Amino acid sequence: MKRRHLFASIAGMILFPAQLLSQTISSKQIRIINPFPPGGTTDILSRIISSGLQAGGQGSIVESHPGAGGNLGLQIAAKADPDGNTIAVIPIAAAISSSLYRNLGFKLTTDFRGVAFLGNMPSLLLVPKDSLFTSIEQVVSYGRKNPGKLTYASFGTGTSPQLFMELFLNRYGITAIHIPYKGAAPALTDLIGGQVDIGFQTATSVLGLVQQGKLRPLAVSTKERFELLPLVPTIAETGLPGFDAGVWFGVVAPAKTPTATVNKLNAEINKILKSPDNQKKLMELGVSYKPMTADEFNTFVKNEENKWAQVAKLVGIEPE
Repeated sequence: MKRRHLFASIAGMILFPAQLLSQTISSKQIRIINPFPPGGTTDILSRIISSGLQAGGQGSIVESHPGAGGNLGLQIAAKADPDGNTIAVIPIAAAISSSLYRNLGFKLTTDFRGVAFLGNMPSLLLVPKDSLFTSIEQVVSYGRKNPGKLTYASFGTGTSPQLFMELFLNRYGITAIHIPYKGAAPALTDLIGGQVDIGFQTATSVLGLVQQGKLRPLAVSTKERFELLPLVPTIAETGLPGFDAGVWFGVVAPAKTPTATVNKLNAEINKILKSPDNQKKLMELGVSYKPMTADEFNTFVKNEENKWAQVAKLVGIEPE
């Protein structure tokens, strides 16, 4: 009898893997908010995380709440209970928006806390295939000799391609005329056609066009070279040491989510992203993964918000 009671007592203390994960994070289903339309990068990353949580025995669901440039979904996430059951996947646009809008309905660095860094997507500095420019040095030389004659394309005022370019121009002390388009497709069409001189586009979105010879890449925007175009130098290598402007993604939670819960989520998300299958998926997306602690990512987000606020002010973009 004593042995039977002892065994029952020990058995009651044993936790199977699914139970361990459930107690580590939450016994409830985790809601992952994607603030952009289904099918995009934030949605794909949300589903990678959700699948990983489910494989570990944690209930998880992805909710897409597109609208207002991602701000609608983040308003919903900011108002959620800070119990660890709601997280949101954000892109760099969330940090940029703080400089562009007065009434977002949330403040990124006060209404949220960083949970995990998901990766960085490089952009390419591009010129048309028939451009006279074959290097950044030539672009800079032309810009200095012909102030205000260079033209560049972006997806619209306040988008990352504009701010990346303005940071680049400012660091070199040259100017160019901004041609904003209503989306990536028309900006890309006119860049290919030579209606504009230069522009930034995310590397994976234009890889095929570069390989077909329809666009000429001059440099990569991030600190590291793009794995699929290893011969293209970084901007930092071509004269601007420390230049780093990538389209990054991360996970945030409501600000009052307990630190212990955030740290456990961080550990689980990093574990999911480190798996060989997910590393392959990230590479196919063009996302370079670098694990960060929750505190490191929180600091990163604050630095990014300050960085792009300064660039927006430099350009003269007034908050709406």
